[in-house]
Amino acid sequence: MKIFVSYSWEKNEPDKEVLLLVNELRQEGYDANCDVMEIQQTTSINFGKMMAENLTEADKVIIVLSPSYKKKADSFSGGVGEEYQYIINDIKHNKTKYILVSFLPLSAPNVIDSITPNFLKGREIIDLSSSGSIRNSKLLFRLNNQQEYIFANVNSQMYIPESINLNIQKDLTSGFEVCKSTTTFFDYRLRSAFPGVRGLKIFEDPKECVDRLEIMLRAPLNHSGLGTPIWFFRGNSCLDIPTFQRLSNTKCVLGYDEYEIEKIGVYIAQSYYRDFIYIQTKPDQPTGVYPRIDYYQTSFYKNYGYYSEEYGLFGNKYITRQEYDDGATVIDGKVIASNGNFQLRVRYLTPYNFVLCAKFHPFNSPEGDAVTGYFLNEILRGNCTLDDFIEVSLKLPKNINDQML
Repeated sequence: MKIFVSYSWEKNEPDKEVLLLVNELRQEGYDANCDVMEIQQTTSINFGKMMAENLTEADKVIIVLSPSYKKKADSFSGGVGEEYQYIINDIKHNKTKYILVSFLPLSAPNVIDSITPNFLKGREIIDLSSSGSIRNSKLLFRLNNQQEYIFANVNSQMYIPESINLNIQKDLTSGFEVCKSTTTFFDYRLRSAFPGVRGLKIFEDPKECVDRLEIMLRAPLNHSGLGTPIWFFRGNSCLDIPTFQRLSNTKCVLGYDEYEIEKIGVYIAQSYYRDFIYIQTKPDQPTGVYPRIDYYQTSFYKNYGYYSEEYGLFGNKYITRQEYDDGATVIDGKVIASNGNFQLRVRYLTPYNFVLCAKFHPFNSPEGDAVTGYFLNEILRGNCTLDDFIEVSLKLPKNINDQML
C-alpha cells in the first residue's frame, strides 16, 4: 500500500511530527512517503510534477491539518494550494482515499474550525494528539478500510430484560462480588473503599490514598463473567488492572505500572456508571539502567505531557527493557536467562495522571479518548481543574457496551 502524507511546512521547515508519523508508518509496514524523502534524493525537483505523481499513485493520502495548512489551502497558495485544488476535485470520486488527521487536540476550543479548510468541513478528522502510537488510533482502520467496531446481526428473537436490581450478592466460593456489569462492580468497590462520598472529594494524604486503593483493588480483580472490570484511561491509552501491589506507604503497582501517589480525586456520580477515580503521581526516581537526560526537553514529554521508562525487574536488580524482551541479562560477566523470573515495570519520571474506572465507562470511547487526552494534560499544566474535567465528562454518552449480564 502506497501512502502519501500532505501537510504544510512551518517557517520554511518541515513539520517534525509529520516526519515521525511517516517513519512510524514505514516501521509498521506501510509504504509511506512525503516531500522530504524525495527532496533528499535529488538536488533538483519539480514540485508540481512530484505532487501530481504522488497524489495520483498513492492508494491513500493522509492530510495533516493545521492552521497553516488551512490558510494556504483556502487561499490556494503555494504547494499546499495546488495539492488542495487537486484533492477537492478528486475527493468526490475517491471518498475513502483521503484521511484527515490532526496533531492538535480536537476537543480544545475552536481547534476544528481553525485547522479545517472550507471544502473539507464536515469530514472525519482523526485526533493523533495523544494516541502515543498509531496502533492506538483510528488511523490504521481507515488506511485498511476496516470497520473499527463489529456489530452483531439483529437476533430474530428480541430480548426483554427483567427489572434492574443493583443489589450486590457475594459468591462465597470465589470471594468475588456478583455484579451484572463492570460499572456496577466498580461502583460497589468504590463505595466500599470511600464510604459516604458523594460528588467529588480530593484526598491529599498519599498514605491514605494508597490505603484506600488497597481496599478498592483487593483481590480478586479477575472474573470469568466480567473479565477484568477495572481499567485505567488516558487519551488513547487504556489497560485493564489485573493486580494491585503495595510497595510502600505512598507507592503501589497497578498491573506493571509503578506510581508514587501524590493525591487522588474520587467522583461518585448521580449515575453509577459515571463513577471514576482521578489519580495524580509525583515524579519517581530513575532506575539508573539508562543514561540520564532532561526528561522535560524530550519530544515525548512535549507531545504527551509526561515521560516514563520501561524496565525489567530480576529480583532486586533493574534491567533494561531490551534485556527483558531478550529474556536474559548479564550479571558479574555471566549471561543469566530469565526462566520466567523477569517482571516488566513502568516508572514515571515526571508528574503523571490518569483515571481509574469501569471497563465500560463513557471514557471508553473515541469521545472519551479526546476528553481524557486533552483535559488530563491541561490539569497537569494548571490550565484547568477536576471540576472542569467532570463537567465535560458528564456530556459523554453512556457506553454502548455497558449492558447488564
